[in-house]
Amino acid sequence: MMASSIDTTADGPRIVIIGAGPTGLAAGYRLRELGYTNFVVLEARHKVGGLASSETSPNGFIYDIGGHVLFSHYPYFDRLFDRLMGDEYQELLRESWVWMFDRFLPYPFQNNIKFLPKDVVLECLLGLIEAQKEPLDKSRFENFEELILGVFGRGIAKHFMMPYNFKVWAHPPRLMNKEWIGERVATPPIERVLGNVILDREDVSWGPNATFKYPRYGGTGELFCRMRPYVEDQLRLCSAVASVDLKHKRVCLRDGRTEPYDVLLSTMPLDILVTSLVGEVPDCVRTQAARLRHSGSYIVGVGIEQECPSAKCWMYFPEDNCPFYRLTYLSNYSPDVVPDATSQYSILAEISHSVHKPVSRATVVDDPGFDQYSNDQRGGSRLHRGRVSHRARLHLPDAVAGARRGTERRTAVARGARHLFARPLRRVAVRGGEHGSLRRAGRGVGEPHTARRSRERVDVAG
Repeated sequence: MMASSIDTTADGPRIVIIGAGPTGLAAGYRLRELGYTNFVVLEARHKVGGLASSETSPNGFIYDIGGHVLFSHYPYFDRLFDRLMGDEYQELLRESWVWMFDRFLPYPFQNNIKFLPKDVVLECLLGLIEAQKEPLDKSRFENFEELILGVFGRGIAKHFMMPYNFKVWAHPPRLMNKEWIGERVATPPIERVLGNVILDREDVSWGPNATFKYPRYGGTGELFCRMRPYVEDQLRLCSAVASVDLKHKRVCLRDGRTEPYDVLLSTMPLDILVTSLVGEVPDCVRTQAARLRHSGSYIVGVGIEQECPSAKCWMYFPEDNCPFYRLTYLSNYSPDVVPDATSQYSILAEISHSVHKPVSRATVVDDPGFDQYSNDQRGGSRLHRGRVSHRARLHLPDAVAGARRGTERRTAVARGARHLFARPLRRVAVRGGEHGSLRRAGRGVGEPHTARRSRERVDVAG
């Protein structure tokens, strides 16, 4: 947290923040909260939120760029959320599932192997017993694959941890380090897993997101839209960075403008930032930046004209017989992300890609895996595809690092529609006291709210 003694005079150091995603936008918010105004936030796109923003389809469905939920261990963030959202949010109990062996089992997988075929349960238990003969010491593992095998054993690794993590990260786990894991991977003691199998009990309460919040209106991106007015005077949209001149301490924009800085806060992907630096950069920095690897995701939204058949939040798909690693019932987070929740619902599918896992952007929407899998029923039913009623192309801006300019295919399906949003996500896979006050102009917390419905230019053919 920034020190409370920051110089709030107009001639204080000039701060340039690159990116108006959650990190950059929140940095600007905090500076204003401290009374500091000598800064600028540069954002390549026409809107704030970055990869946590939300998009609205031409027929009024709101989709997040990936499955996002809000939970926190930090009182400051909790107060900020309450301040921005008031009572206009949903608080939900997580209901998440894993689809494999033609059945659903509760998440997390490793706590609920009792739902698997008996021979697979035995294989998982024997592997876990063997792996946990030694005391858990994550420092002895060199990479993520070693951790998976050393903590969960070969059975759980074979059936879930290895295939699912490859599907999510689009990199073999042996190429990933282990330091990022934190609370993201449940590592239950063997007593708990054995107890769940022998006593025939479900175990669904694990994890920091067992309960979570979600904005009532506008998707996840609404939180950041409500943060925008606090930094409006310092915000520069449609301001893509071309390079950073280290010698003269200025950020050069693609449109020819420059922004001088004394302090630079960048939220650009590290490899792209280092590549953009002009001036003397240590060879070791350029070398290490060039070693960074990333994956991307294609996000497919499916709008269906039918009342939602499920109370599930999301489902994991570790097997290789479908393209997506996760499906989210987004309309179960909030009824206001679809035009009419009494007769419509929406699903969000996430498909990763990389040099290790190539996926065609042109054809991902038409993958037969979308037609094979159920949107619900515990035993599994099929998603029936109707006739194609129209095709459209959506023009997305070449704004976020890694985005590809051009057109996106969008296919309407049986009174609903699939919508493809490019997610230029760069996931790195590498080895080796509050004070001050701030007022927001406009509508006060708790006053009636109208959801923002942003539109992209759409060309419809046929």
